[in-house]
Amino acid sequence: MARQRARAEEHHRARRGDVRRDGARRARPDAELAEDAGAAAPGGHGRAVRGGGRALQGGQAEGAGHLRGRLPEGAPRQARRQHHAERAGGGADPLPPPRAGQALRRPRQRRRQLVVKGIDQKGRSSAPAPRVLVVGAGAVGQVYALHMQRGGAKVDVFVKPKYAAEAKGGYRLYRMCGKKKREQHIFEPEAVLCDPAEVAAKSYEQIWICVSTTALEAGLAEGGTIAAVLANAGEATVVPLQPGLHVPERLAEHVPPHQMVDGGIAMVAYQAPLVEGEVEEPGVAYFLPSPSPFSGPDAAGVVKLLTAGGCPAEGHANTRALMAYGSATLMPTMTALEGAGWKLAGMRKGPWAKRAARASAEAREVTEAQVGEAPPWALSLITGPTMKLATWVAPVAAPFELEVYLRYHFTKVREQTKRLMAQYIADAERLDLPHEALSELSDAVFGASD
Repeated sequence: MARQRARAEEHHRARRGDVRRDGARRARPDAELAEDAGAAAPGGHGRAVRGGGRALQGGQAEGAGHLRGRLPEGAPRQARRQHHAERAGGGADPLPPPRAGQALRRPRQRRRQLVVKGIDQKGRSSAPAPRVLVVGAGAVGQVYALHMQRGGAKVDVFVKPKYAAEAKGGYRLYRMCGKKKREQHIFEPEAVLCDPAEVAAKSYEQIWICVSTTALEAGLAEGGTIAAVLANAGEATVVPLQPGLHVPERLAEHVPPHQMVDGGIAMVAYQAPLVEGEVEEPGVAYFLPSPSPFSGPDAAGVVKLLTAGGCPAEGHANTRALMAYGSATLMPTMTALEGAGWKLAGMRKGPWAKRAARASAEAREVTEAQVGEAPPWALSLITGPTMKLATWVAPVAAPFELEVYLRYHFTKVREQTKRLMAQYIADAERLDLPHEALSELSDAVFGASD
């Protein structure tokens, strides 16, 4: 036991440099003793670093800031290799404490962050904000405008003069999050325009046409406001949202094909409250159940701007065909619902569900002949019984009062529905396709009163 203790003490003295490995006590130079004395003085605790010229404090090099960065990065390792070689001969100075090597090394640099030109470190675009004009600031226009603004765009609105004051005051919107929760947002346009000549003074990347089909047709007539706006559009991408296969043809004389991006509305939006207590203050309530589809040369730019602002959107090979099939199913169904007195229960009890299913099938056949693409397979499941089932399920799943909304919205756009039904019948006659169910339904609902 005593022998082990003696060996341990001898090893400890050797580590301190007092005894060489051969057992002989090493003579310490006067300069070294003086250096150790200075290191042990107040403010100089710890050992001296041999060859470093500075005393260490608590294992840290005094004035390490003056040393950092001056020595090559591999200097501590080279010094240790040299020490081990000398120690084998019995005359090496003791190694500096481990922290001394750290003090001599260069300070650790923070990892460089990759910065892509035009994108900041949070993934946001640092390029100039795109400028967008929304023509028609109704419920749908406000929703898309809000999300494009949240995505970094400068959004102006074009409205009739009688709506200018309201637009300048900003719009309140509520995003539906479940049956009861409404997330409030405020959209304030960058500018409010009423004169088509004002459009020419600005340079827009995108111009969105957010009006009904009826309003679009009237606005494109000779001397129409929308025609004047498009005449001043320059190189802007034009995004029409109106249903109907005839819309691109109507716009063709005003917008070059390479500037057109077809858009589809995949939302429910209305002026709230529809029922008492739905929201605290009036505004537009909206629900985004699925991505809005877009197709065209600059569809990617449109999608990018919307998704950056939190609105789901996606590119599609043929948005016009996709929305045409949706419209071919929806228009006859809403016509039948009007015939049922805008009551979902009425759709279940009377002949209206069967009439809607038959008329929808004829409208989709007309659409297929025009677009040259088969309809989505899921639409083949729409029959009288499945429509009746939908009148039970849909009100439970929707985060709003479905029956109240359908009556409110489709009463407002009734003229558009009537025109589209007439268009299906005319196209069926021209293409020599069956249209008995379409004609029967249209006459039953629109014929008696119009």
